[in-house]
Amino acid sequence: MGITEGLSMQDTVFDPGYFYVTTQEAQGAAWVLAKLGMNLRDNIFFGMENGIPAPLANPVLWMSFSVIGGSMVMALLANEFG
Repeated sequence: MGITEGLSMQDTVFDPGYFYVTTQEAQGAAWVLAKLGMNLRDNIFFGMENGIPAPLANPVLWMSFSVIGGSMVMALLANEFG
């Protein structure tokens, strides 16, 4: 994808098993915290294994958002909010 920032120490953007339950959400939260000044590169999870990709470069995070958004739209169409 041509990404050079947010790579892990292994020069990868995503953990090979990136369909874990909360990995992409943790990466999104880590990206926000990193932008607020917290150093997460010493954390073994982000620094070694997963890296901290920007949200726009994290398609699995977008899949999580789309599942939640799609569920909300379907609930609205079926008048199940109430």
